[in-house]
Amino acid sequence: MKEVDPNPIPIPGDDEEYSGPLWGGVSRRGFLKLATFLGANTVFLTTAGRGQAAKAMPGKPLPPFEAWYWTYPEWIEFWRYTPIDLKKLGIEVKSRSGTLLTILGRVLRLRKYGDMVTFSWVANPERVDPNFWLKHLLHSKGGRNYVHYSNPAYDRIVEQQAEEMDPEKRRQLVWKAQEIAAKDHVKIYLAHPDEVHAYNNKDWADATPGLGAALNFANIWHFLNYRPLTDRKVFRAAALDGVDTMNIFNTSSGTNIQFLRLFYDPFVRYTTDFKIIPWAAESWQVVNPTTVDIVLRSGMKFHDGKPVTMADVKFTMDYQKKWNFPFFKFAVNYDRTEVINDRRLRFHLSKPHAGFVTVDLAFMVILPKHIWEDIPKRVGLKDPRKWGVYPEVIGSGPFKLKSYRRGERVVLEAHKDHFHPPKADGFVYRTVSTVEAQVGMIETGEIDMTTGALALTPDVAKRLARLPNLSIARTRSYKLWYLALNLSRQPVADLEFRRALDHAIDRRKFVDIALRGGATPARATSISAVLQPWHNPNLPLPEFNIDKAREILKNAGYTWDRRGRLVMPKT
Repeated sequence: MKEVDPNPIPIPGDDEEYSGPLWGGVSRRGFLKLATFLGANTVFLTTAGRGQAAKAMPGKPLPPFEAWYWTYPEWIEFWRYTPIDLKKLGIEVKSRSGTLLTILGRVLRLRKYGDMVTFSWVANPERVDPNFWLKHLLHSKGGRNYVHYSNPAYDRIVEQQAEEMDPEKRRQLVWKAQEIAAKDHVKIYLAHPDEVHAYNNKDWADATPGLGAALNFANIWHFLNYRPLTDRKVFRAAALDGVDTMNIFNTSSGTNIQFLRLFYDPFVRYTTDFKIIPWAAESWQVVNPTTVDIVLRSGMKFHDGKPVTMADVKFTMDYQKKWNFPFFKFAVNYDRTEVINDRRLRFHLSKPHAGFVTVDLAFMVILPKHIWEDIPKRVGLKDPRKWGVYPEVIGSGPFKLKSYRRGERVVLEAHKDHFHPPKADGFVYRTVSTVEAQVGMIETGEIDMTTGALALTPDVAKRLARLPNLSIARTRSYKLWYLALNLSRQPVADLEFRRALDHAIDRRKFVDIALRGGATPARATSISAVLQPWHNPNLPLPEFNIDKAREILKNAGYTWDRRGRLVMPKT
């Protein structure tokens, strides 16, 4: 019944913690010293077989910038016009593309993406909390701080907000952290795209769009509530995003892990309007700032019929601590767990953690001990992450796996013994390589909904909305598309250069042309206005102004040669 990929390929994972040089907050004098040092010691990264490109040297023309992107149509469009604007500053760009997995591997694991990379984060539930955007992405020891940013003042504020249990005091710290990062021009935030999906309203009822997610995998409620109106009880969905592994511990894709969490139960879940509700945990209690108790929901069963017990919960928590899985590391903020009785587990935290209930408990899932306790030894491996792309997918979640063909199709069936079973008998998820193909399929009735991280463009959505059997689910989102800068390389390490670059990127053009108007231009923060009260509304929308960018560079000691190329400061 199950289709197994005969040639499993390991998926690149997130790095655990970056321990290399972090030069984001250097002074002007420090930068110039750094530039001299780097000029003699830094290799310009290129694709394999192309050799080494020239290095940026004091007093010399800036060599071409290396920029990476994955081949989504939006990024292709961005890198069509952005090099034209940057050339007006005397900056030549050599852009290099790759698949999504290639770019994820370069950025998250290898930290090798040249001078800049266009990147995005999807709207996963745990990212409702500001800790993801502030700590994991930008703290000097954040597991995903691949831009190599370091500012002690920023780190202190972020650490304080992470431990502040008073919501209003925490909000003030979160706003302050955003102000510091904005002044450092750490990243060039571009847009928060809307989530726009189409669905079949003739054969199915009770569509349930979620704020920030519409019908993507971060919103489980649509998959639970979508109700058949005919004898066809299995709905069909399609997206660009392939499910590349069934091993929940071996993925660097937010979309992939959100899909897998249809099979596993977290302790709490978010509603469609960001309220936290009990799930596998029937209730919880913050005993004190470093002690949290959960009560396991009674009567839960795994897909193979065995009961979910406190032994499974305790095993899962210890297993995560033991193996330190990269994607789960940010959610394992406890020192140890203690079984109080057959339904109550106590988490002992090393320090107060403001997001433990709303983030950690919403992300962690329960594994069946009888499946995983002998892994990796039982399958002859050294690490559970290497358990292929098709391990034994047995969870307690509302869907269970029927068949899987890697990167092509997944068939799920309803877990009818679940405490919140789906109204459908299951669904078929297909990977469809282009939006145009998906649109054709939903027009002809081959699929019942579009989903995944990439939304439909507004013009396509308008066209589909004219069809009587289709409706459009559209919500604003907190997902983020941006240009990440490699602060370990010069001249990007220079704050004044980054200030100028911020004025040379046209965000409105990206929204209007690449995203067809279906997005909100991003202000100087990663936190979307959807995420109240954490979004700082006082931060500006950076102005696109090439003349201002040139003025900043000139005042910082940069010049231009006769060919119009930007020349590095001499000292």
